Amino acid sequence: KGGQAAHGTRPHPETEEPFYTSSDGREWGQPAAQGSFPKGNSEQTVSFDKPQKARFLRLVALSGFDGQPWAAVAELDVVIDQQAK
Repeated sequence: KGGQAAHGTRPHPETEEPFYTSSDGREWGQPAAQGSFPKGNSEQTVSFDKPQKARFLRLVALSGFDGQPWAAVAELDVVIDQQAK
């Protein structure tokens, strides 16, 4: 109910992407964060400017992987502040 306070994500994407949050899955507003990720398989972290109370997370690929018309995310961890419940 209502979501948890997320502080950021640990994505493994191949493209630059904005991260949006929403409490209802309909209203998204401005990006909570944006990241540019180097090619490779190392873990990357994107931190939000401030914790986001949200139930939904949306990634929007701005470009394709390696010049192709698709993007990929191998893993995505959401960092949760357990004290903010």
